[in-house]
Amino acid sequence: MSDLKPIYMDHNHKTQLRAWGLAEMMRGGLYALLFCIAIGVFFFALWVVGLLLPEASKQAPGPMPYSQIEAPLTASRIG
Repeated sequence: MSDLKPIYMDHNHKTQLRAWGLAEMMRGGLYALLFCIAIGVFFFALWVVGLLLPEASKQAPGPMPYSQIEAPLTASRIG
């Protein structure tokens, strides 16, 4: 049998620290990837729900009377 061991089983502390640091960075990258995928799935679900809505609901005014900023109907001069 050969004496080849995985790098994280080496007795050199510098090598062990390097392997541990790399493993922690890879785990953090995996968490970031899962978080980005979760955000993507959420936005995809919103898009699908938007496709299921009827077209008339997309053109309807908002439920609150002052929820939209609109330009005045006539130009008025102040002062």
